[in-house]
Amino acid sequence: MKGRQAPPPLYPQKSKPTLEEAGEAADFAIAAATIAKKAAESIPKSDPLEAIKEKSAEIRASDHVANLERLSGLEQSFVARLMPRQRNRWPKLLEFEQRLAEFDGRQEVLRAELTELRQQRETAPERHALALAGWFEHGEKGERPGSDADALGQAIVTKEAELVAVDRLVAKLLSAKIDYVEKNRSSLRRTAEGATAKARGSYEEAIDALAGAREELLGCRSDQVWAAMFPSEITRQSRGTEANLAFGLLQPVRSTLGVTNQLPVTAIYDALRADAATIAERLTPEQRKELGVGPEATPESEAMWDEDPRNKEWAAAKQRELNERAPWAAGPAQLRNMAQEMRDE
Repeated sequence: MKGRQAPPPLYPQKSKPTLEEAGEAADFAIAAATIAKKAAESIPKSDPLEAIKEKSAEIRASDHVANLERLSGLEQSFVARLMPRQRNRWPKLLEFEQRLAEFDGRQEVLRAELTELRQQRETAPERHALALAGWFEHGEKGERPGSDADALGQAIVTKEAELVAVDRLVAKLLSAKIDYVEKNRSSLRRTAEGATAKARGSYEEAIDALAGAREELLGCRSDQVWAAMFPSEITRQSRGTEANLAFGLLQPVRSTLGVTNQLPVTAIYDALRADAATIAERLTPEQRKELGVGPEATPESEAMWDEDPRNKEWAAAKQRELNERAPWAAGPAQLRNMAQEMRDE
């Protein structure tokens, strides 16, 4: 019986790859892996720690801005609250101050109430737990204890709204005060200037009266010594230099003024008159600039751009001044050097 032939394979069998083919396949695999690795590395990965840092920075920045705004608001509120020393000259300003004091008192009460409510709200869970424990311990008799946390929370919201409302009333009142001053500034200034002139006159009159009173005291004391010692020869002895403060003695002047030289009494009077003038006229540079009565700004008093016309004018004036002084302060050789430097520039 003839043997049956085996059927052909379903899939043609391939011959085993040669060493060369295997090497090429390996090279392709390594190249593909390298490309895949580079592609994966090029994809940006989110670092959780870095994300947290960025978020924290954003929060800090927003908090910083909020704090700056709050500080700015507090500074503006402080400036708006400033009052003149002699309030009685302007009854309207007194009204603003009295009303503001009422609002400030209300704010203080609300803040105290809010502090108390927040403390109660913080301890509400513990108090509720203790009440429930007692209820359980006694067999759950009676109504189950409830928590007052929600009621306290609502009370806090109400008080916070009241505080915000009063804050807005304060801001409104301060704004009204600013408007009043700006609208009536001319009248306010006239009143204050008149009062200043009157007070300065009273001060200077008191200085003149002080000088007269000292002369009167010198004469009376001299007569007292005469009455006690006449006709003794020592009646005419000098007790010191009457024209000097404290007769020119060291101890009274050093113990009171801290100086060790003799001071003419007239210098004291002159100093007091200078004090009166300084009090009545002195302004800071910023205040003089604001009122338009100060000297013109220069690079010595404030920063200026090189192209600022004021800076150029000042520099030219300084150069002219130096040129005028140079011939008197420098020799021929120095003048030649200066001229050469100016040409080089």
